[in-house]
Amino acid sequence: PIEFIIVSSLLFYFESDCHLDFEKEDKIRFENTVKHLIKAIKEDASNEIKEHFVNDIFLTSKKCVLNKTENTLLSAYEYISQNFSKKLSLKLLAQANCCSVQTLINRFRVYTGKTPTEYITQFRIKKAKDLLINSNEKVAVIGQMVGYTNPNSFMRIFKQNVGVTPTVYRNNKSKSSNEG
Repeated sequence: PIEFIIVSSLLFYFESDCHLDFEKEDKIRFENTVKHLIKAIKEDASNEIKEHFVNDIFLTSKKCVLNKTENTLLSAYEYISQNFSKKLSLKLLAQANCCSVQTLINRFRVYTGKTPTEYITQFRIKKAKDLLINSNEKVAVIGQMVGYTNPNSFMRIFKQNVGVTPTVYRNNKSKSSNEG
């Protein structure tokens, strides 16, 4: 549901495709997390700390959106976002969501238009794209960081989803940022 996010020491802003109407406890959590994120940026905290706060903001926002529609996938979303770098199985994901594998697949199709496997792949590719642009890690290492133990599988799946290899994607983004 979140279209984009801008974070700096002076500004925190995100735009969503729907109005977020937080429950009281989530609103407090959201506001506190934003304050901690801004403080972490000002104090030049580690990227891991900043990422933790941003992930918490996304999870709180996603929870709010799901509460407005159907929260039957909240546990699955949280499980994926916390374990995307590990081997994920539909059985484990269904257990985390307290349902059968078939129920999980059906819910994903209804609420996302995708299978759980397609959702996980898109989640991993999005993380990989971010790492390719914002780190100097080797492509194989980034593949491992987002859950692909075989570098060739990572490159093949990335190209299927993005249209170019991870290296070409990185080079194209690097060129466009240098031109701008």
